[in-house]
Amino acid sequence: MTKINDLRKEIDNLDKNLVETFEKRMEISKEISNLKNNQNLSITDKTRETQKIKQNNEYLKNKSFSKYTESFTKELIKQSKKYQKALKKK
Repeated sequence: MTKINDLRKEIDNLDKNLVETFEKRMEISKEISNLKNNQNLSITDKTRETQKIKQNNEYLKNKSFSKYTESFTKELIKQSKKYQKALKKK
């Protein structure tokens, strides 16, 4: 059980880093939202979204994770857009 607990601690640390990184990403998303609002730009940018999915998959060392990275990236984009829409309503 010690090995499992050690691995779980590693995952806990990685999750902490992910959450911190996500928080920074959302803060930047807020800045982008403000710029889009000031320039009357759409929240959705399909070209950018497609580029991000491709780019994030290219970062992978283990390409067997590709479909999961694509799903993860799509969810990040979805949450950013959801946040930007909420900001726009304020």
